[in-house]
Amino acid sequence: MSTPLPSPPFPSPPSPPLSSPSRPSPPERPFSVAIATLWEGSSSYRCALLLWCSSAQRLRLAVNASALLVLSSAPSSPDCPSATFLWPTAFLPAAAAYSRALARAHPRLARHLLLPPPAPPLLPHLLKFALLGLTQYDVVFFADVDVDLAPHGHDRSRPPARLAAAAWRESLRAFAASAARLAAAPDFDAPVNTGSLLLKPSAGASAKLQAALRTATFSPRSGFNGVGSPRAAPPHLPDLAAGRGGGAREAARALNATGMMARDRWDFAGAAADQGVCWWFFFVAHRGGTWAAAAGPHVWTVDHWWGGDKPWRLARDAHARVAAVRYLWRLEGGGAAQNTSCGRELRALRARLQQLGVWFDMAPAGQSSARRGKRMIGSQSVLPSLSVRSIRAAPRDGGGSRREWI
Repeated sequence: MSTPLPSPPFPSPPSPPLSSPSRPSPPERPFSVAIATLWEGSSSYRCALLLWCSSAQRLRLAVNASALLVLSSAPSSPDCPSATFLWPTAFLPAAAAYSRALARAHPRLARHLLLPPPAPPLLPHLLKFALLGLTQYDVVFFADVDVDLAPHGHDRSRPPARLAAAAWRESLRAFAASAARLAAAPDFDAPVNTGSLLLKPSAGASAKLQAALRTATFSPRSGFNGVGSPRAAPPHLPDLAAGRGGGAREAARALNATGMMARDRWDFAGAAADQGVCWWFFFVAHRGGTWAAAAGPHVWTVDHWWGGDKPWRLARDAHARVAAVRYLWRLEGGGAAQNTSCGRELRALRARLQQLGVWFDMAPAGQSSARRGKRMIGSQSVLPSLSVRSIRAAPRDGGGSRREWI
Protein backbone atom coordinates (compact mmCIF):
# COMPACT_ATOMS: atom_id res chain seq x y z
CA MET A 1 0.00 0.00 0.00
CA SER A 2 1.12 3.54 -0.61
CA THR A 3 1.82 5.87 2.28
CA PRO A 4 -1.23 7.60 3.84
CA LEU A 5 -1.23 11.38 3.84
CA PRO A 6 0.85 12.56 6.79
CA SER A 7 -1.02 13.81 9.83
CA PRO A 8 -0.75 17.47 10.81
CA PRO A 9 2.32 18.32 12.91
CA PHE A 10 2.10 17.66 16.64
CA PRO A 11 1.15 20.74 18.68
CA SER A 12 3.94 22.78 20.18
CA PRO A 13 4.77 22.07 23.83
CA PRO A 14 3.45 24.59 26.38
CA SER A 15 5.51 27.71 27.02
CA PRO A 16 7.85 27.52 30.04
CA PRO A 17 6.81 29.40 33.21
CA LEU A 18 7.90 33.01 33.56
CA SER A 19 10.44 32.05 36.20
CA SER A 20 12.29 29.74 33.82
CA PRO A 21 15.58 30.97 32.41
CA SER A 22 15.23 32.61 29.02
CA ARG A 23 16.03 30.43 26.03
CA PRO A 24 16.97 31.48 22.54
CA SER A 25 14.12 31.41 20.05
CA PRO A 26 14.17 28.42 17.72
CA PRO A 27 15.21 29.19 14.15
CA GLU A 28 12.42 30.07 11.76
CA ARG A 29 11.18 27.09 9.75
CA PRO A 30 12.25 27.33 6.12
CA PHE A 31 9.53 28.19 3.64
CA SER A 32 8.36 24.83 2.31
CA VAL A 33 6.78 24.12 -1.09
CA ALA A 34 5.59 20.81 -2.52
CA ILE A 35 4.79 19.97 -6.15
CA ALA A 36 2.04 17.38 -6.55
CA THR A 37 -0.12 15.48 -9.02
CA LEU A 38 -2.85 12.84 -9.04
CA TRP A 39 -2.21 9.61 -10.94
CA GLU A 40 -4.93 6.99 -11.09
CA GLY A 41 -2.72 4.50 -12.94
CA SER A 42 -5.51 3.28 -15.25
CA SER A 43 -4.73 2.00 -18.72
CA SER A 44 -5.53 5.41 -20.23
CA TYR A 45 -2.99 7.17 -18.01
CA ARG A 46 -0.47 4.40 -17.42
CA CYS A 47 2.34 6.21 -19.28
CA ALA A 48 1.46 9.76 -18.25
CA LEU A 49 4.04 10.18 -15.50
CA LEU A 50 7.26 10.38 -17.51
CA LEU A 51 6.97 13.96 -18.76
CA TRP A 52 5.19 15.22 -15.64
CA CYS A 53 7.91 13.88 -13.37
CA SER A 54 10.72 15.16 -15.59
CA SER A 55 9.27 18.67 -15.80
CA ALA A 56 8.34 18.66 -12.10
CA GLN A 57 11.89 17.75 -11.17
CA ARG A 58 13.26 20.62 -13.28
CA LEU A 59 10.82 23.03 -11.64
CA ARG A 60 11.66 21.63 -8.22
CA LEU A 61 15.34 22.43 -8.71
CA ALA A 62 14.57 25.90 -10.09
CA VAL A 63 12.33 26.95 -7.18
CA ASN A 64 13.96 24.85 -4.43
CA ALA A 65 10.77 22.93 -3.69
CA SER A 66 10.86 20.50 -0.78
CA ALA A 67 9.15 17.48 -2.34
CA LEU A 68 7.45 15.88 -5.32
CA LEU A 69 4.21 14.12 -4.37
CA VAL A 70 1.99 11.74 -6.33
CA LEU A 71 -1.49 10.98 -5.02
CA SER A 72 -2.00 7.39 -6.09
CA SER A 73 -3.05 3.98 -4.82
CA ALA A 74 0.16 2.63 -6.36
CA PRO A 75 3.11 2.45 -3.96
CA SER A 76 5.58 3.79 -6.56
CA SER A 77 6.38 3.99 -10.27
CA PRO A 78 9.66 3.53 -12.13
CA ASP A 79 8.61 6.49 -14.30
CA CYS A 80 8.79 8.85 -11.30
CA PRO A 81 11.40 7.53 -8.88
CA SER A 82 12.03 10.92 -7.23
CA ALA A 83 8.45 11.30 -5.98
CA THR A 84 6.77 10.25 -2.75
CA PHE A 85 3.55 8.32 -3.39
CA LEU A 86 0.61 9.01 -1.05
CA TRP A 87 -2.95 7.75 -0.82
CA PRO A 88 -5.46 10.20 0.78
CA THR A 89 -7.07 7.76 3.18
CA ALA A 90 -8.59 10.42 5.46
CA PHE A 91 -10.11 12.45 2.60
CA LEU A 92 -11.47 9.46 0.69
CA PRO A 93 -14.77 8.94 2.63
CA ALA A 94 -15.96 12.50 1.97
CA ALA A 95 -15.11 12.29 -1.74
CA ALA A 96 -16.83 8.90 -1.97
CA ALA A 97 -19.97 10.18 -0.19
CA TYR A 98 -20.44 13.01 -2.68
CA SER A 99 -19.62 10.66 -5.60
CA ARG A 100 -22.35 8.24 -4.53
CA ALA A 101 -24.87 11.05 -4.13
CA LEU A 102 -24.07 12.38 -7.61
CA ALA A 103 -24.35 8.89 -9.12
CA ARG A 104 -27.83 8.49 -7.61
CA ALA A 105 -29.11 11.95 -8.57
CA HIS A 106 -27.49 12.28 -12.02
CA PRO A 107 -26.49 8.83 -13.29
CA ARG A 108 -25.89 9.93 -16.88
CA LEU A 109 -23.74 12.87 -15.85
CA ALA A 110 -21.82 10.84 -13.27
CA ARG A 111 -21.10 7.98 -15.68
CA HIS A 112 -18.53 10.09 -17.54
CA LEU A 113 -16.86 11.32 -14.35
CA LEU A 114 -16.64 8.29 -12.07
CA LEU A 115 -13.99 5.61 -12.07
CA PRO A 116 -15.13 2.76 -14.38
CA PRO A 117 -16.69 -0.38 -12.88
CA PRO A 118 -16.03 -2.54 -10.96
CA ALA A 119 -14.53 0.28 -8.87
CA PRO A 120 -16.96 1.79 -6.33
CA PRO A 121 -18.37 5.24 -7.24
CA LEU A 122 -15.60 7.81 -6.92
CA LEU A 123 -14.80 11.09 -8.65
CA PRO A 124 -11.02 10.70 -8.64
CA HIS A 125 -10.26 14.35 -9.42
CA LEU A 126 -11.74 15.40 -6.08
CA LEU A 127 -8.79 13.76 -4.36
CA LYS A 128 -6.50 16.64 -5.34
CA PHE A 129 -8.16 18.66 -2.56
CA ALA A 130 -6.76 16.21 -0.02
CA LEU A 131 -3.58 18.27 -0.38
CA LEU A 132 -5.25 20.88 1.85
CA GLY A 133 -4.37 18.61 4.77
CA LEU A 134 -0.61 18.68 4.18
CA THR A 135 0.09 21.35 6.76
CA GLN A 136 3.82 20.60 6.87
CA TYR A 137 4.03 22.64 3.62
CA ASP A 138 3.41 26.37 3.31
CA VAL A 139 2.19 26.04 -0.27
CA VAL A 140 1.39 23.07 -2.52
CA PHE A 141 1.46 23.50 -6.28
CA PHE A 142 -0.80 20.92 -7.92
CA ALA A 143 -0.75 20.10 -11.64
CA ASP A 144 -2.62 17.35 -13.46
CA VAL A 145 -0.52 14.54 -14.83
CA ASP A 146 -1.10 15.81 -18.40
CA VAL A 147 0.61 19.13 -17.62
CA ASP A 148 4.14 20.15 -18.57
CA LEU A 149 5.27 22.16 -15.55
CA ALA A 150 8.42 23.58 -17.14
CA PRO A 151 7.58 24.43 -20.76
CA HIS A 152 9.69 27.59 -20.84
CA GLY A 153 12.72 25.73 -22.12
CA HIS A 154 10.76 24.71 -25.24
CA ASP A 155 9.24 28.04 -26.23
CA ARG A 156 11.36 31.07 -27.07
CA SER A 157 8.42 33.43 -26.57
CA ARG A 158 8.35 32.76 -22.81
CA PRO A 159 10.66 34.08 -20.09
CA PRO A 160 13.86 32.04 -19.66
CA ALA A 161 13.89 29.45 -16.92
CA ARG A 162 16.53 31.40 -14.98
CA LEU A 163 13.79 33.85 -13.98
CA ALA A 164 11.75 31.09 -12.38
CA ALA A 165 13.32 31.21 -8.93
CA ALA A 166 12.71 34.94 -8.38
CA ALA A 167 9.19 34.92 -9.85
CA TRP A 168 8.09 31.89 -7.85
CA ARG A 169 9.71 33.04 -4.60
CA GLU A 170 8.11 36.49 -4.67
CA SER A 171 4.67 35.29 -5.77
CA LEU A 172 4.47 32.33 -3.37
CA ARG A 173 5.47 34.42 -0.39
CA ALA A 174 2.88 37.06 -1.30
CA PHE A 175 0.26 34.31 -1.63
CA ALA A 176 1.28 32.80 1.71
CA ALA A 177 1.04 36.20 3.41
CA SER A 178 -2.49 36.80 2.11
CA ALA A 179 -5.82 35.43 3.33
CA ALA A 180 -6.23 33.51 0.06
CA ARG A 181 -6.38 29.73 0.38
CA LEU A 182 -6.34 28.77 -3.32
CA ALA A 183 -5.25 30.36 -6.60
CA ALA A 184 -6.14 29.12 -10.08
CA ALA A 185 -6.79 30.54 -13.54
CA PRO A 186 -10.03 30.54 -15.54
CA ASP A 187 -10.29 29.16 -19.06
CA PHE A 188 -12.64 29.93 -21.93
CA ASP A 189 -15.49 27.94 -20.36
CA ALA A 190 -14.85 27.38 -16.64
CA PRO A 191 -14.25 30.07 -13.99
CA VAL A 192 -11.36 27.98 -12.64
CA ASN A 193 -9.34 25.32 -14.40
CA THR A 194 -8.07 23.03 -11.67
CA GLY A 195 -5.56 21.37 -13.98
CA SER A 196 -3.10 23.56 -12.11
CA LEU A 197 -3.58 25.40 -8.84
CA LEU A 198 -1.87 26.67 -5.72
CA LEU A 199 -3.12 25.56 -2.31
CA LYS A 200 -2.25 26.87 1.14
CA PRO A 201 -2.80 23.87 3.45
CA SER A 202 -4.99 24.21 6.51
CA ALA A 203 -6.41 21.49 8.75
CA GLY A 204 -9.50 23.61 9.37
CA ALA A 205 -10.16 24.27 5.68
CA SER A 206 -9.67 20.59 4.89
CA ALA A 207 -12.16 19.57 7.58
CA LYS A 208 -14.74 22.10 6.33
CA LEU A 209 -14.41 20.88 2.75
CA GLN A 210 -14.81 17.25 3.80
CA ALA A 211 -17.91 18.12 5.84
CA ALA A 212 -19.36 20.02 2.88
CA LEU A 213 -18.76 17.16 0.45
CA ARG A 214 -20.50 14.63 2.70
CA THR A 215 -23.82 16.46 2.37
CA ALA A 216 -23.47 18.33 -0.94
CA THR A 217 -26.06 18.10 -3.70
CA PHE A 218 -25.59 19.28 -7.29
CA SER A 219 -27.81 20.69 -10.03
CA PRO A 220 -26.65 22.02 -13.43
CA ARG A 221 -29.14 24.87 -12.97
CA SER A 222 -28.62 25.89 -9.33
CA GLY A 223 -25.18 24.47 -8.57
CA PHE A 224 -24.24 23.02 -5.19
CA ASN A 225 -26.83 22.93 -2.41
CA GLY A 226 -29.11 25.18 -4.46
CA VAL A 227 -26.74 28.15 -4.20
CA GLY A 228 -28.18 29.57 -7.43
CA SER A 229 -27.23 30.06 -11.05
CA PRO A 230 -23.72 31.45 -11.69
CA ARG A 231 -25.05 34.99 -12.20
CA ALA A 232 -27.09 34.74 -9.01
CA ALA A 233 -24.13 33.46 -6.98
CA PRO A 234 -21.16 35.71 -7.83
CA PRO A 235 -17.73 35.59 -6.20
CA HIS A 236 -16.09 38.49 -4.37
CA LEU A 237 -14.64 40.29 -7.40
CA PRO A 238 -11.90 42.22 -5.53
CA ASP A 239 -10.41 38.87 -4.49
CA LEU A 240 -10.23 37.76 -8.13
CA ALA A 241 -8.69 41.09 -9.12
CA ALA A 242 -6.04 40.94 -6.38
CA GLY A 243 -4.59 37.72 -7.73
CA ARG A 244 -5.15 38.48 -11.40
CA GLY A 245 -3.79 42.03 -11.24
CA GLY A 246 -5.93 44.97 -12.33
CA GLY A 247 -9.25 46.15 -11.03
CA ALA A 248 -12.56 44.52 -10.18
CA ARG A 249 -14.12 45.69 -13.46
CA GLU A 250 -11.46 43.89 -15.46
CA ALA A 251 -11.99 40.75 -13.36
CA ALA A 252 -15.75 41.03 -13.99
CA ARG A 253 -15.18 41.24 -17.75
CA ALA A 254 -12.94 38.15 -17.64
CA LEU A 255 -15.53 36.25 -15.59
CA ASN A 256 -18.39 37.28 -17.86
CA ALA A 257 -16.40 36.05 -20.88
CA THR A 258 -16.52 32.44 -19.64
CA GLY A 259 -18.98 29.96 -21.08
CA MET A 260 -20.40 29.41 -17.60
CA MET A 261 -21.59 33.01 -17.32
CA ALA A 262 -22.79 33.18 -20.92
CA ARG A 263 -25.07 30.17 -20.37
CA ASP A 264 -25.73 30.98 -16.69
CA ARG A 265 -25.53 27.28 -15.87
CA TRP A 266 -23.23 24.99 -13.91
CA ASP A 267 -22.51 22.93 -17.02
CA PHE A 268 -18.86 23.70 -17.76
CA ALA A 269 -16.26 20.93 -17.86
CA GLY A 270 -15.95 19.35 -14.42
CA ALA A 271 -18.81 21.43 -13.01
CA ALA A 272 -20.16 18.47 -11.02
CA ALA A 273 -16.65 17.40 -10.05
CA ASP A 274 -13.40 19.15 -9.08
CA GLN A 275 -13.81 22.41 -11.03
CA GLY A 276 -17.35 23.00 -9.80
CA VAL A 277 -16.46 22.05 -6.22
CA CYS A 278 -13.52 24.44 -6.37
CA TRP A 279 -15.60 27.37 -7.61
CA TRP A 280 -18.46 26.72 -5.19
CA PHE A 281 -16.45 26.08 -2.04
CA PHE A 282 -13.53 28.51 -2.39
CA PHE A 283 -15.17 31.37 -4.33
CA VAL A 284 -18.95 31.34 -3.77
CA ALA A 285 -19.81 29.65 -0.46
CA HIS A 286 -16.69 31.07 1.23
CA ARG A 287 -13.95 33.57 0.60
CA GLY A 288 -10.45 32.29 0.06
CA GLY A 289 -10.13 31.80 -3.69
CA THR A 290 -8.29 34.06 -6.12
CA TRP A 291 -7.08 33.99 -9.71
CA ALA A 292 -3.58 33.65 -11.08
CA ALA A 293 -2.01 36.70 -12.72
CA ALA A 294 -3.06 37.47 -16.30
CA ALA A 295 -0.16 39.81 -17.14
CA GLY A 296 3.02 41.22 -15.69
CA PRO A 297 6.40 39.91 -14.51
CA HIS A 298 4.91 37.16 -12.34
CA VAL A 299 2.99 35.42 -15.10
CA TRP A 300 4.29 31.88 -15.20
CA THR A 301 2.48 29.46 -17.46
CA VAL A 302 2.30 25.70 -17.77
CA ASP A 303 1.07 23.70 -20.77
CA HIS A 304 -1.99 21.48 -20.31
CA TRP A 305 -2.85 18.76 -22.86
CA TRP A 306 -6.62 19.19 -22.86
CA GLY A 307 -9.27 16.88 -24.21
CA GLY A 308 -9.70 13.15 -24.42
CA ASP A 309 -6.88 12.45 -26.93
CA LYS A 310 -3.85 12.25 -24.69
CA PRO A 311 -0.39 12.58 -26.28
CA TRP A 312 1.05 9.34 -24.90
CA ARG A 313 -1.45 7.33 -26.98
CA LEU A 314 -1.88 7.16 -30.76
CA ALA A 315 -4.91 9.24 -31.78
CA ARG A 316 -6.88 9.36 -35.02
CA ASP A 317 -7.26 13.14 -35.02
CA ALA A 318 -4.52 14.89 -37.04
CA HIS A 319 -4.17 17.78 -34.57
CA ALA A 320 -3.93 15.34 -31.67
CA ARG A 321 -1.12 13.51 -33.46
CA VAL A 322 0.85 16.71 -33.94
CA ALA A 323 0.24 17.56 -30.27
CA ALA A 324 1.70 14.14 -29.46
CA VAL A 325 4.80 15.07 -31.47
CA ARG A 326 5.19 18.17 -29.32
CA TYR A 327 4.83 16.03 -26.23
CA LEU A 328 7.44 13.50 -27.37
CA TRP A 329 9.90 16.22 -28.35
CA ARG A 330 9.67 17.60 -24.82
CA LEU A 331 10.00 14.14 -23.36
CA GLU A 332 13.25 13.56 -25.20
CA GLY A 333 14.54 17.11 -24.72
CA GLY A 334 13.99 16.87 -20.99
CA GLY A 335 15.88 13.60 -20.70
CA ALA A 336 12.77 11.70 -19.60
CA ALA A 337 12.79 8.91 -22.21
CA GLN A 338 13.81 6.31 -19.65
CA ASN A 339 14.37 2.65 -20.29
CA THR A 340 11.14 1.69 -18.54
CA SER A 341 8.14 -0.08 -20.01
CA CYS A 342 6.48 3.28 -20.68
CA GLY A 343 9.71 4.73 -22.05
CA ARG A 344 9.88 1.94 -24.59
CA GLU A 345 6.17 2.33 -25.39
CA LEU A 346 6.58 6.04 -26.08
CA ARG A 347 9.61 5.45 -28.27
CA ALA A 348 7.46 3.01 -30.25
CA LEU A 349 4.82 5.74 -30.56
CA ARG A 350 7.49 8.07 -31.93
CA ALA A 351 8.46 5.48 -34.54
CA ARG A 352 4.82 5.00 -35.53
CA LEU A 353 4.29 8.75 -35.95
CA GLN A 354 7.38 8.87 -38.15
CA GLN A 355 5.94 6.08 -40.29
CA LEU A 356 2.74 8.08 -40.66
CA GLY A 357 4.70 11.16 -41.71
CA VAL A 358 3.42 13.23 -38.80
CA TRP A 359 6.78 13.72 -37.15
CA PHE A 360 8.04 15.97 -39.93
CA ASP A 361 5.12 18.41 -39.52
CA MET A 362 6.75 19.51 -36.29
CA ALA A 363 9.52 22.10 -35.88
CA PRO A 364 12.51 20.85 -33.84
CA ALA A 365 12.32 20.98 -30.06
CA GLY A 366 8.67 21.94 -29.93
CA GLN A 367 9.17 25.56 -30.96
CA SER A 368 6.11 27.78 -31.11
CA SER A 369 6.58 28.39 -34.86
CA ALA A 370 4.67 25.16 -35.58
CA ARG A 371 1.02 25.99 -35.02
CA ARG A 372 -0.66 22.71 -35.86
CA GLY A 373 -1.69 20.84 -32.78
CA LYS A 374 -1.59 23.88 -30.51
CA ARG A 375 -5.36 23.82 -30.09
CA MET A 376 -4.86 20.60 -28.11
CA ILE A 377 -2.54 22.37 -25.64
CA GLY A 378 -3.80 25.02 -23.26
CA SER A 379 -1.44 27.50 -21.64
CA GLN A 380 -2.43 28.22 -18.02
CA SER A 381 -1.04 30.88 -15.72
CA VAL A 382 -0.07 29.65 -12.28
CA LEU A 383 1.28 32.40 -10.03
CA PRO A 384 -0.86 35.18 -8.55
CA SER A 385 0.17 38.81 -8.83
CA LEU A 386 2.02 40.34 -5.90
CA SER A 387 -1.14 42.38 -5.23
CA VAL A 388 -2.61 39.16 -3.80
CA ARG A 389 -1.18 40.43 -0.50
CA SER A 390 -4.10 42.87 -0.36
CA ILE A 391 -6.52 39.99 0.34
CA ARG A 392 -7.15 40.21 4.06
CA ALA A 393 -9.71 38.33 6.15
CA ALA A 394 -12.63 40.48 7.26
CA PRO A 395 -15.98 39.70 8.89
CA ARG A 396 -17.94 40.94 5.85
CA ASP A 397 -17.32 40.95 2.13
CA GLY A 398 -17.74 44.05 0.00
CA GLY A 399 -21.41 43.30 -0.68
CA GLY A 400 -22.30 43.38 3.01
CA SER A 401 -23.27 39.70 3.24
CA ARG A 402 -21.50 37.44 5.65
CA ARG A 403 -19.24 35.03 3.83
CA GLU A 404 -16.99 32.85 5.95
CA TRP A 405 -13.25 32.74 5.31
CA ILE A 406 -11.60 29.38 5.00
